[in-house]
Parts: sequence; C-alpha cells; structure tokens
Amino acid sequence: MESFNATLGIDRCRPVMTLIEGIRRVIMIRLALRKEECEKWKRSDIYPNIVRRVQMLCEGSRTCVAMPSSQGEYEILDGKSKLSASLNTHTCICGRWQISGIPCRHGLRAILHAGLDPLRFVDRWFSVQLYKAAYGQGIKPITDMEQWPEIDLPLTQPPKMKRGVGKPCRNRRRGVEEQRKEQRSKTVVCSLCKQAGHNKNTCKGGLTSKQKKGKGKASSLSQPSTSKKSATGQRVASMQPITSNIPKEKGNKRKGSSQPATLKSSKKQKK
Repeated sequence: MESFNATLGIDRCRPVMTLIEGIRRVIMIRLALRKEECEKWKRSDIYPNIVRRVQMLCEGSRTCVAMPSSQGEYEILDGKSKLSASLNTHTCICGRWQISGIPCRHGLRAILHAGLDPLRFVDRWFSVQLYKAAYGQGIKPITDMEQWPEIDLPLTQPPKMKRGVGKPCRNRRRGVEEQRKEQRSKTVVCSLCKQAGHNKNTCKGGLTSKQKKGKGKASSLSQPSTSKKSATGQRVASMQPITSNIPKEKGNKRKGSSQPATLKSSKKQKK
C-alpha cells in the first residue's frame, strides 16, 4: 500500500474525484504494460520472477541437511535447529511455505534430496496461464467531460472546499500502532571537532564566531579583571606607586633638610 501511495504523487493532495481519476490512470497503464510483458515470456509453467526466486532459495538451502523419516516426510537440520517438512502436504514447520506458496529453503532441501523438480511444488497461482488471465482484460479509456452525452438528470456538484488553517499535510496519517518517523535533533554536533553549532562540511577547526563571542562575554562577567584597558586595547597597570624598586640613600637625614651629607661635614670643619 505504501509503494502504491508513493506512485500517486501529487494526486494525493487533490480532491476525491481527481484522486480517483489519478488511481484509474495508474492502474490502466500498469495493466497494459504487464500484459505486453507477459506475451514475451518463453516459459509456460512458472513466470520468470518466481523461477529466479526459487533458484536463490536453492542456493541458500545448501547449509541445511535433509534426513528422511518416511515417504515424503523429512527432518531438516538448519544449524542448531531441527524442523520438519512434508512434501505430501506442501508444508514446513517454519510456516513460510504455507504463507507464500513457494517452498522455503527447508522444503527445497527435502525436494532436492528426493531428486524432484522444485518448480512442481510452487503454487498454481504463480503459473503463466493465470498471470495472463489476470492482466488480460484492461481498463477502457475515458474521455473528457465535454465529450460526455447530455442527460436530463440533475447535475451533481462536488462539495465546497474549505481551506483549513496552516499548510496542508501531504504525508499519510499513520495508525496508532505504526512506527513514527524519527525526528532529527535540533542541535548539530560536528564529527571532527566535537563542537555544537556546525557540521563537518563547514568546520573550521573549533567553535563558530558567534559561540566564541558568547563564550568570551560569559568569562568576562564571571571573572573580574584587575587591570584596565586603554583605548588602543593595551593593558595599563594600576596607578599605585611602587616604592620597593627605589634605592635608599645612605646616611642620616634631618627632617626638612634638603642639603646632602657631604656639604654639612665640610661646614663643621671650617668652624
């Protein structure tokens, strides 16, 4: 159903009558193409798609071991599993033969062990005769409404379309038990630098410019700086005087005296 729903394309979003017309057109083309295809087949028993499928299953049945128990009854060893298959009733304990109508690999192992043709055990619904009968009758074309004959019955008008709020949804409404589509996470993480905000195609080796600015502002608010910045961007030291680097003068000085100690000693000798 999902594959046919995707085949309709844009017709899914159109009104009911236009949708039905699109479905009729798709089925008409499909029936005509498959009828032309089956006329080219050379086989008359099973159509080629099922023949290829049986051949693939025969290749996969090599890992199984068939052990006969009675006429048409076999015990099949598949690894560590033991299963029973019956050629008389066309059944296998795994259930795939009964569901599909095509022998499973366990049944094919028993058929090959008995030396029989695997295509004889395929269900009759996969025969070329029934395939041609299914697609033998096509759908006749329908002309435009302008070419239809006039009648004396009242004309049925379509219901008035009422546009809903917002953008119309084109996706199919899923059931309660169906699995929902996984949504992509909003935060994109780069696989190279492991940073958020960009992917590996736009990666420049780290954070983006916006993230760097935001990170710098956060650090400046959390850690107050002890130095000031000048207009040119250089850091200027605080204006507190530093006295530890000034050398101290030797000798005793009087308070308020500005003369050096050598001049005072020469005056004392003259006196």
